[in-house]
Amino acid sequence: MSFNQYFQNELLALKELGQDFSQRNPALAPFLSQDGRDPDVERLFEGFAFISGRLRQKIDDELPELSHSLLQLLWPNYLRPIPSFSMLEFEPVYQANQTPVVPKDAGLSAMPGKSVNGKFLTCFDTTLQPLQIQDVNFYPQGDAGMIQIQLLPIADVMIAELSLSSLRLHFSGERAISTSLYFSLLQLTQRAALLLKDELGQTLERFALDANEIRAVGFGKHERLLDYPLNCFDGYVLLQEYFCFPQKFLFVDIDGLAVLQHAQHKEQACSIALEFELSRTPMLHFQPKKENVHLHCSPVANVFKTHAIPVRYDQRQTEYKVIPAENGLETSNIVSVDSVTGWLPGDIGMREFTQFESFRNYADEDGHAYYRVRYKPGIGHHGSETWLSFNNTQLGGQIAETISVELTCCDHTLAQHITPGDLCVAGDGMPQYASFRNITGLSVTYPPPMSGDTLWRIISNMSLNYQSLADVQALRVVLETYDFPGIYDDKQARRTRKMLEGIRGITQKASDRIWHGLPVRGMCTEIEMDVSHFLCEGDMFLFAAILNEFFCSFTSLNTFHQLQVKSSDGAIYTWVPRMGQQVLN
Repeated sequence: MSFNQYFQNELLALKELGQDFSQRNPALAPFLSQDGRDPDVERLFEGFAFISGRLRQKIDDELPELSHSLLQLLWPNYLRPIPSFSMLEFEPVYQANQTPVVPKDAGLSAMPGKSVNGKFLTCFDTTLQPLQIQDVNFYPQGDAGMIQIQLLPIADVMIAELSLSSLRLHFSGERAISTSLYFSLLQLTQRAALLLKDELGQTLERFALDANEIRAVGFGKHERLLDYPLNCFDGYVLLQEYFCFPQKFLFVDIDGLAVLQHAQHKEQACSIALEFELSRTPMLHFQPKKENVHLHCSPVANVFKTHAIPVRYDQRQTEYKVIPAENGLETSNIVSVDSVTGWLPGDIGMREFTQFESFRNYADEDGHAYYRVRYKPGIGHHGSETWLSFNNTQLGGQIAETISVELTCCDHTLAQHITPGDLCVAGDGMPQYASFRNITGLSVTYPPPMSGDTLWRIISNMSLNYQSLADVQALRVVLETYDFPGIYDDKQARRTRKMLEGIRGITQKASDRIWHGLPVRGMCTEIEMDVSHFLCEGDMFLFAAILNEFFCSFTSLNTFHQLQVKSSDGAIYTWVPRMGQQVLN
């Protein structure tokens, strides 16, 4: 509940009590009655309501001093706001004898003339091939079908000049189509092929591709949307990113394309095509178009480095508010405090403060400086407030110290200003030869869940294991905990609740396998899902793929996990058994 509601509740209670009091004390009625109330008394009422409202809010916040400190030790990312995300598409370029790569964390911003020029960073390494998508078609063949993606070299590039070993595809547009394409390539593909075509579109040469060389993207640690602390649990990070920006997972890599180097007719070829023969049609009226498949894409996150307005640490306060020097708190949210440095006059000079929860504050017992971070709900602006407190060793309360704070921030007003095509200005680390634009709008920025029991529910997940996830209701509660957008968006919460109700049953059993001549123990999980609770079968498959990674993250040392999902329409999806990130063939 926002502070404004606490204030209004207290003010209303005071007015009601004032009426009762004036009836019992008629001499004071002119001051307390509704008609002609004394303005000085009115101000006193409002001031008292403000103070008592703050007190009520403090009582109801369920001891954030404990929950925040514990989360700082375990999963500090859950105390941070969720920035805006978008999908960026690069224009292909050609450089002889090399394949350009746009690195992760390359900077960009919005075009000039916008009311805000938010700063963004790329989330993936993006390889740029001199190719563009010419057309995308689906050819029904009874109950089955074939997806064909036609690719054309840019400018005057010849097919023989391509250095192609892998190609990354991103599926976008209407969610039913994009997830169905994802589902089709990863689950329904029986045979795949690379075709070389002449200028008339006739096939010159055909190379069979292994369907197992179509790989999902977005599950690796190097493919996270944000730079999370090292102590964050991989499974929970995936859940959080899925609920915040599911488009991040709608990528596939097509490997095995190095066969193009051995083609006999590559000198005569003018275009290439990828064909995927499907065992069945993924959905009714499945008609993907060129706009649903993109090359050279990467998610981007609205995060940027800045510094705070210097804090004067004179030990007259127990906590000091941190305000970004760039834009202040009216438009910026603090994502993380990266470093804290103090400057003392005289011979002491500069000193570094260490975060209390880092366990490095005891390295030097005498005079070691450390700080603690506290987060509070924002008053008068969207988001949260960040406060710092310090130990008072070495100063003795006699010297004022100037504190410099380095921050990572995001902008919580961008979503209403940035539209597709606006992100097109290169920033730090962005290659000058790469042109780009965003092909989607921005997701909404959400503050961290500061109120209610959400943080305590997250802490309760410390003790999770396979046994505690073997109950459907328990699994639903765990998954819903990480739907942070659902805390603020009722529509998102209803969508998530309906999706989780689609989990009908779960069973687990122990299993043994022989791997490299050695016996390996593991767990097999079988989940029953109702496809009617999802947008389409592809949407359900993407959710199941997230669950597969989530369960694999719980594997103990030298044990494996395998997931099998049974759909209400009779379909069965089985993932390969994995020991952590190691696939058991």
